[in-house]
Amino acid sequence: MISVIIPVYNVKPFLNEAIESVIGQSFTDWEMILVDDGSTDGCAEICDNYALKDSRIKVIHQKNRGLSAARNAGLDLCRGDYIAFLDSDDYYYPDLLATAFETMQKHNTDIVEFNISIAGNSKGLFKTPEGIYSGHQAMIMKVEGKISTAVWNKLYKRGLWESLHFSEGRNYEDLDIILPLIEKSESIYIINKPLIAYRLRKESITFTNSLKNHKDFSASFSSYAGFIETHIPEYFSQEHLEQAYYSRLKHLIVEYCSCPQAKIPGRKPVQDYLRKEIDECRTKVNFSTVSFKTKAALFLLKRFPASIPPLYRLYHNLNKISVKKIF
Repeated sequence: MISVIIPVYNVKPFLNEAIESVIGQSFTDWEMILVDDGSTDGCAEICDNYALKDSRIKVIHQKNRGLSAARNAGLDLCRGDYIAFLDSDDYYYPDLLATAFETMQKHNTDIVEFNISIAGNSKGLFKTPEGIYSGHQAMIMKVEGKISTAVWNKLYKRGLWESLHFSEGRNYEDLDIILPLIEKSESIYIINKPLIAYRLRKESITFTNSLKNHKDFSASFSSYAGFIETHIPEYFSQEHLEQAYYSRLKHLIVEYCSCPQAKIPGRKPVQDYLRKEIDECRTKVNFSTVSFKTKAALFLLKRFPASIPPLYRLYHNLNKISVKKIF
């Protein structure tokens, strides 16, 4: 049986589609754990109504404690031999569970990752060659951006989660846990076909440009980079660590440049924080590997900071860059 864990918090316009996408799966041996994390918009009633109609659906109601706590509650209750996650504003394609389960059985892997598409667009976001990879290979591929950070585009054998839970109290918890998860796996199979639709919403946690979110991401990245550094040379090299910091540096520059466009209160503390993070991160990067574009951005940021936002608006598409950051 596959346990599908769905955290729910104030997503009433999208919740039915998410739940129905599991009910409509061609694979039917599943249980759905709906974790209502203190919703105030009627989601709790929707969850209860579905549970009354289908015995495979279970509902947990709890005070609002955040996405990580909701997922952990689902992990503690679920009974399946296999575990999958679904965010309540996304949805599965009809053959997701069947395809992932059959692939896992055929290749005897601990994790199956499937491609992601943006809702309304069938094109996959990743171009990693389909096939089986060892856990060691997969960790390096994650650092290289060839495997997704998201936990919700994967099917897992239950045993991987026996000693792992999400860090509670902060967002971007997927980045914190992804490498420890892969480390516990013997192998992972990558499916190129998009099997899950991700919905871009400006109201979502990921797209909220706040000081708390930036601090949360920094904390999760510190755990991520710390894992890499701790496992040199066991799994990684110094170049992998520098690559992680370089990726982080580029994301920080994008976030800093996008601040003037974001209608947020207290924008200056956000920009000040990002400047501090950029200054710290650049000391971890080997500048011989840095692109001309990044070097130019850092030069302008230091000497002519006012020029950065208009140049950013001119040459970049904010949504596309943000999507790359998420995954």
